[in-house]
Amino acid sequence: MSKDNNRQEYVISPAASERLTILKVIFTIMVLFGHSYSNTLSFADEQIVVTGAEWLSRFKVIVSSVIVSISVPGFYFMSAFLLYKKPYSYMDNLRKKIRRIVVPYLIVTTFWIVALYIAQKIPGLNLLFSGSNRVITGWSAKGWIEAYWGSSNSRFPFVYPLWFLRDLFVMNALSKVFDVITDLLGDFSIILFILPWLFAASSPVYFCDIRAVCFWGIGCYFAKRPGSLSFLERVNKGVLTVAFIVLTAASYIVSEAGLGGALVVYRISVIVSLMFWYMITSVIGSRSKTFLLSLAKYSFCIYLFHEFSMTTLKKILAKILPASVAFQFIEFILIPVIILFFTIACCMLLERFTPGLYAVLNGLSPRARKSAAAK
Repeated sequence: MSKDNNRQEYVISPAASERLTILKVIFTIMVLFGHSYSNTLSFADEQIVVTGAEWLSRFKVIVSSVIVSISVPGFYFMSAFLLYKKPYSYMDNLRKKIRRIVVPYLIVTTFWIVALYIAQKIPGLNLLFSGSNRVITGWSAKGWIEAYWGSSNSRFPFVYPLWFLRDLFVMNALSKVFDVITDLLGDFSIILFILPWLFAASSPVYFCDIRAVCFWGIGCYFAKRPGSLSFLERVNKGVLTVAFIVLTAASYIVSEAGLGGALVVYRISVIVSLMFWYMITSVIGSRSKTFLLSLAKYSFCIYLFHEFSMTTLKKILAKILPASVAFQFIEFILIPVIILFFTIACCMLLERFTPGLYAVLNGLSPRARKSAAAK
């Protein structure tokens, strides 16, 4: 039996598929909370340094830098797991990823560049959108290339959350390399992927982030192992919960204290966190499950459009609300929620009035686009 035929036996049950969908939504919401925290807000005429009570700063760091840090590695793990769990054609997959990743990536980046260019020309608005590194009229040819691709210095493109999509496409382009590595090395391949995650600070190649390389590889490994998800089912929920809490606390404490081994503790906590949140999807109540599943169709567009919407809202609130601890706490909690429902509302409007564009942004096939446009 060929390896492809072998892999056909590694099916994902409907229940597991549903749990992965819920996990995708949870990770999307985590991204919003991860981007909700920032120390500074840049305006054309000033830079506001956000200060507050020490307990609030600690709370923000624990949530945004520790608890939700699993979101991006988790996305890479799930993307690889779902790809390698079934036989696939390399070229067909690459064509799909151009449609589902590259095209939306280019559209959204261009949209925000044009939107900010216009805003920078409007008196009043330009105060919100003319940070020292974002004055578009001053870009050189190199600046335009870096806006779409990033650079070895900044690592991020202009719409910085889209680095994830850039690296996701690179991982798909390298999918056969991971295929060969896991087939040749077998169980030793998991060591090859985990060790750099535990001990390497970063990847030397800026468009192959270490989170992308390691968790894509781990996802590839687990996809080729029968019963890999059922292994997670056998982990004691109480033990896993305690491990998650202890490692989350330890990661923050060791990092804040500047102790040796902080990176390793943090990286281990991320791996345990992936297992913990997958476990959480099995204990979510039916109403919460139905709600999260209803958001799944919008998760990709939420990711595409949340960043500048959130930054703009934070800047507006910084100008009109007092810088009290109470308001800062409320903003930190509510801004991601507001942006979540704002972007969903935008998605619904696009789906209703420009179904063709909405279909393109979601990477739908030409047939699905025609179907969407006909509704």
